[in-house]
Amino acid sequence: MIIFYYKFFISIALSVIVFFMTIRQYFINDFGSKSPKKFFFGLLILFRIIPFIIIYILFGLDTHSDVPIFYQSAIGALKGGFVYKDFQTVYSPLFPYVSAILLPIWNDAKAIVLTMIGIEAFAIYLTMSSARSIDRFYKMAIYFALPSGFVFSVIGGQEDIWMWCMLALILYYQKGFSNLFLIGVLLGLGLLITKFLFLLLFLPVLLYHKKWGPIFGGLLLVGVSSCFILYTQTGWGFLAPINEANSPRSPNLWSLVHTVSNGSTPFGPSYLNWFGLITILTYSIYLALKYRSKLDFQVYIQGIFCQLFIWLMLIQQSSYANYAFVFMLPFLFFVDLKSKFDLAVLLILNILLVIQPTFWWSNGQFRIQQISELANPIYFFGFLMEFMIITGLFWMMIRVGEQMKRFSQPA
Repeated sequence: MIIFYYKFFISIALSVIVFFMTIRQYFINDFGSKSPKKFFFGLLILFRIIPFIIIYILFGLDTHSDVPIFYQSAIGALKGGFVYKDFQTVYSPLFPYVSAILLPIWNDAKAIVLTMIGIEAFAIYLTMSSARSIDRFYKMAIYFALPSGFVFSVIGGQEDIWMWCMLALILYYQKGFSNLFLIGVLLGLGLLITKFLFLLLFLPVLLYHKKWGPIFGGLLLVGVSSCFILYTQTGWGFLAPINEANSPRSPNLWSLVHTVSNGSTPFGPSYLNWFGLITILTYSIYLALKYRSKLDFQVYIQGIFCQLFIWLMLIQQSSYANYAFVFMLPFLFFVDLKSKFDLAVLLILNILLVIQPTFWWSNGQFRIQQISELANPIYFFGFLMEFMIITGLFWMMIRVGEQMKRFSQPA
C-alpha cells in the first residue's frame, strides 16, 4: 500500500501545479506560441525526463505494473524470436519489437519505461501540432502536469496511449496530404503495433470517406499479408490476446452493477464481452452517420475516438482505470474546460484513476458480491472510488458529445 500513498501525494502535488497553471493561462499560451518546440521539450524534460532520472536512476527504484511483462516479451523480440511462437505477448504482434527499441543500448526494464515516455511525447507533440484551439499550449502544459498522464507514463510505463498516437499520426499526416491508401496502411500498422481494440476505429474512418476503396485497399494490404505470415508461423496463436477480455476487472459498469444488484447480475462470462462489442460498434455507426457530413475529419474522428474508448472503459468487464490513458490526451485537447467546475471534476477524476488500481490490486482484486459487504471499510472505499470514476467517465462522454454538437452547428 506504500505505492498507493506515493501516488496519492504525487497526484495532489500535480493537481496544485495544474491549478496554478490555470491562473497563468495567458502567459503560458504567449510563451509557448513564441517558441513551440522549446516549450514542448522544456515541459517534457521537467515533467517526464527529470522525474524518470530521479525515480529510476538516483533512487534506483525498480519498475512495476506491466513493465516487467513488457520487458520479457521485448527480450524475446530482441533475440530474434517470432511473436506468439517463441515468446508470448497480450498485445498486437509488433508491440514487443517496438518496445524493444532501446534495449540494444540499455538492456534493462527501465528502458521500456523510457520508450513509453518517448512515444507518449510523440503523441503529445502530434496532438499539439494538429490542434486548432488558441489555448493549445496551455492545454499541452496542463496535460503534462495531469496526474493520470504522469503516473501512467513515468511510474506505470503504460502503453495505452499508443492507440491515440497512431491516430494522431494519421491526423497530422492528413493535414498536408490526402492519400487515402496510405491512411489505410497506417490504420493497419496501428492495429499491428498497438492492440486489437484499434480495430474499432476502422468503421468510423471508412464511413466518413465516400471513396473508401483506397483506405480499404491499404488495410487489406497490411492485414492480409500480416495475417498470412502470422498464421503460417503460429496457427491461430495470434488470436490469443483476445482472451484478455475474459478477465473481469474494476472499475466498469458490470462490476458496479454486480455489487448494487447483490450479485444477481452477471460479471465474468464471455458473452458480456460480445454484448459490449455490439454496443460499441452500434454506437460508432450512430456517431458516424450523425456527424460524417457535419464535421471535418479531424474533429469527427477525434470526437468519436474519445466517445468510443470512454464507452469501452465503461462497458467492457475487463477494463480498469489505466484505460483512461487511451483518451485523456485527446479529450483534453478536444473539449473546452474553462469553468472551475470542469477543471475540478477533471482533477478529482485524475486522482481517482491513479490511486484506484493500486488500491484494488493491493487488496486482492476483490469482487463485492453483496451490498452488505460494503460494511467493510476497504470494500466501501473501493466501491466509492469506482462509483465516482464511472460518474466522471459519463461526464466526459457528455462533454465530448456537447463539443461535437457545437462543432457541427453552422457558425
